Amino acid sequence: MITTPASAPSSFFPRLSSQADPASGPEFALGVPGFSYADLHVPARLAELHATFWAWFRAEAPEAASTFTAYADAVASGAAVKPEVASTAVLVAAPYVSRFVGRLFAVEAPLDALRESTEERGVLWRFKAAFAKKRVLKDSAGKAWTGTPAQATAVARVALACAEVGAEALADEELRVASAVVELVDLDETARKSAKAGGAVWTPALAERAAATDSTVLITG
Repeated sequence: MITTPASAPSSFFPRLSSQADPASGPEFALGVPGFSYADLHVPARLAELHATFWAWFRAEAPEAASTFTAYADAVASGAAVKPEVASTAVLVAAPYVSRFVGRLFAVEAPLDALRESTEERGVLWRFKAAFAKKRVLKDSAGKAWTGTPAQATAVARVALACAEVGAEALADEELRVASAVVELVDLDETARKSAKAGGAVWTPALAERAAATDSTVLITG
């Protein structure tokens, strides 16, 4: 799994104060020591900045840097690169490019806020992929259900309400519903895969949640 690296200050570069006004200097100093805004218009200085980025990237994340280097070398040699390989290389490098550019222009705080907001809404993409796409928009959706539509609605409402207990702190209704549905999807997938003796294991937390959901459905029913 690819994870977004933390944006804690690096010992490689000092972090500029968000209160500073870099434009007030005569040469508009950038967040990377030794570089100014004017250097961004000088090819030779851009090459040096690029080298500085790579030195920092390799120090911060050797494995990620190696992955992207292997991809870049393959492209440069004219070798065929699988889409999955290209995608992985870009994804592992992108967070570090973002951090470097944020530090370069002293906009790390806004980037941190944007990153947190994006991660918080990640459950929406899981909802769309794991539930909407796989379970609602398929031609076979709902065919395994043998009860009536009214019974299906009642069970779904109870199960959703039970699952929402873990997401009740979320003020955003869209996030709250998506979080609850994704939780139920996790339970369902674990149950199906474990029943087939492979691919999933009941953790104590999942087992407890499954028991609570099952009990609530039975009591209501």
